[in-house]
Amino acid sequence: MLPAVSPELAAAVKDVGAADVMVAIPAYNNEASISSVMRTVAEGLSTFFADRNPLVTSLYGMKLRQPIGGDFGMSGAFIDKLEKQDVWDVFVGQFGIDVWMTISAITGGSRICQANLGAKVHNAKDPAFSLGPMYLQVISTVFRSMTKFADIWRDVKAVQDVPVKGTSMPWEAEPIPISVTRLVEEFNLGMAHFSSLYREILSDDSFSRLEQIARSEVCYPEGYCNFHMPPDLWARIVYDIAVVFNCWQGDTHKLIDLSSPLYFGQVASIANRTQSLEHEQTEMVVDDILRAFVNEKVYLEQRWKQLGAGEVCSM
Repeated sequence: MLPAVSPELAAAVKDVGAADVMVAIPAYNNEASISSVMRTVAEGLSTFFADRNPLVTSLYGMKLRQPIGGDFGMSGAFIDKLEKQDVWDVFVGQFGIDVWMTISAITGGSRICQANLGAKVHNAKDPAFSLGPMYLQVISTVFRSMTKFADIWRDVKAVQDVPVKGTSMPWEAEPIPISVTRLVEEFNLGMAHFSSLYREILSDDSFSRLEQIARSEVCYPEGYCNFHMPPDLWARIVYDIAVVFNCWQGDTHKLIDLSSPLYFGQVASIANRTQSLEHEQTEMVVDDILRAFVNEKVYLEQRWKQLGAGEVCSM
């Protein structure tokens, strides 16, 4: 929920309303610490993405802070376009709706801005215990867009900033409890039980690096785990799964569900990197992840062509 409407928030909404845009996408001021980063990780491409959603950004070239924020401002013309827009995934009517609208706006050439709407406050949940249906539904919607809009994202070679309207309002993040040991435990269980699947869907290099991480991580009784997943490896893992999803003849929902232990490993890695950082330093960690997704897009294009994504996998 959003906090009570303040004069500052009302002014921000008015500023957006006066802008010459078709779609205003929220840019919440959940700045600060690991709590804000983990909230966006746990919600939003959840999952595969930290703040600023690196997959959507790298695919479609728009640097958006919260492309699944839930509070959109839309012109009548854009609503008319949505009524005619193809619903390319069954989950568009559920948690996939926000990212569907965002991708529809970008690929349809709509004029977009971001709107500073203050803080969006959520109930604090440990991501190790609260994955929920959003993980499957948002990821499926984004992954399925990749076949529909392959001609668009393959031509995107650079990322551009999206203008922000409204004045940023101060807010202090609330802490979110995170059990790093539980996250690492889930990662290890996945590696133990699903390694044959991971070996099949990931590149040889990515799987080998995952095995090395699993062998070398150490957890201590105090609750700390020496666990790190490099951003470039995470980007390649996401791209590998996205490619296979788009040519998989089996149950794609199961494919996404079985990838969740790898997500838990990424969350543990982000938690370790950001737990003692100030806001500016945390933003640098997030930017590292985004930069990795952009830099590894060449890898995505190679794997997409190599496996015949959008058709039937040549695996």
